[in-house]
Amino acid sequence: STLCCAYVDKNAVLTVSWLGDSRVLIVHADGSVTPCTRDHKPDDEEEMLRIEKSGGFVERMDVHRVNGILAMSRSVGDVALKRPH
Repeated sequence: STLCCAYVDKNAVLTVSWLGDSRVLIVHADGSVTPCTRDHKPDDEEEMLRIEKSGGFVERMDVHRVNGILAMSRSVGDVALKRPH
């Protein structure tokens, strides 16, 4: 699943949210592109630290996998991979 949502308020402030394998880009009139999102990949150092801090681990298999299962580091669902609160 994937979702991108963008909201521009009355002061022209852009707020972007995304989920899944989505990317949000602004394409300007001159053809230049500004990325608005950063992929959440388990082999990214910052993302790996976040996963480990919440009690998980990242393992290299065919690709980097969270807790040896999930090939992406953030998802909706996958309740068995969520840390109990």
